Amino acid sequence: MTEVARKKHIPSVPGPVGKAIEKAREIADGVEAHGAVIGLRSATAPEIRGLADGLNRAETGFQAIRVSFSAELAPNLKEANRAAGRFIVNAKKPISCVLGDTWNEGWVEAGWLLRTLACPRKITDRIALLDRLAIFLGDHPECEASAQNITAQRAREVHQNLSKANRSLGLTETARKEIRVTRDQTKKELHQLVTAVIIEVRRKLPADSSLWSSFGLCSPKPRAPRPRKPKAPKSSQKASKAASARPPATTVENAPAGTNQVGLVS
Repeated sequence: MTEVARKKHIPSVPGPVGKAIEKAREIADGVEAHGAVIGLRSATAPEIRGLADGLNRAETGFQAIRVSFSAELAPNLKEANRAAGRFIVNAKKPISCVLGDTWNEGWVEAGWLLRTLACPRKITDRIALLDRLAIFLGDHPECEASAQNITAQRAREVHQNLSKANRSLGLTETARKEIRVTRDQTKKELHQLVTAVIIEVRRKLPADSSLWSSFGLCSPKPRAPRPRKPKAPKSSQKASKAASARPPATTVENAPAGTNQVGLVS
């Protein structure tokens, strides 16, 4: 069996990160205790444990970012985005008293650039609109409504809250991707290293050895011998060969009565 074929049938590091780390440390314990005795050269115990510890740190960091992302950053952005949408919708009411209820060129200065007074759906578009709206309300205090808290100062606050929440989420998402790449690469290296050790252990340890459990492995089960197909005796083989080599017999049809011709087709 080739080395590639052997790898396909050898259990290596499990899929989940926690189980992968646990299996790697079991292998490292076996290498430390018996590697020199059986002559293992694929990896040392410190090498395996170093990768396992690195994978553990990367996984811990990745999970911490996931918790922060889902428990804090995403809800903050959701709330800031909701507040921004309410402010934009409510701000149109006092402004429309000055600029009119339908879009015109005056609304461009207020921040609505796309010939529509609809509230933008994208967060980045809302951030840009709030920035322009804060400037417009500062330049046109007659369009403010202090009783409804529609002011230039409030527009800046809403803009800063949404921009900060969106930026924090973006930075965290980038960090999460980077640490995930590091984690996956470390896991791949650990997988390759431990698989190489398992291949070598299987090649060097006899099936009845008591050391299999030291590596966290099960001893291989002996394979039952395949039944061989009985061979025919040589005499019968020669007879069958002779029969196959003999030309087929020619069919001779009965000749008409009174003739001496044989084998003519009527």
